Amino acid sequence: NLDTTATYKEAEVTHLCAGDTWGLCTTELFGMGMDVPDITIVVQWRATCGLSTLWQCWGHAGRALGESGTAILFAEKDLFDDMKEEKRI
Repeated sequence: NLDTTATYKEAEVTHLCAGDTWGLCTTELFGMGMDVPDITIVVQWRATCGLSTLWQCWGHAGRALGESGTAILFAEKDLFDDMKEEKRI
């Protein structure tokens, strides 16, 4: 959906908090300013940003008191080529 207005965002976050929506697939921009404490899973597709940005995104999971969270990173295999080369040496 290309409708990225503030009204759309507020409506979708309301649906998420109410349990009407199970999850959202969003851009980083959509997630900015979201304060939803009971997020349990954060999935990041591709490592297109720095570690501090990833850490901030992952920090959205498990923020509610007594909750735990899971962060999953789907990364390109090219990022691990150096590690594979080191193991060969």
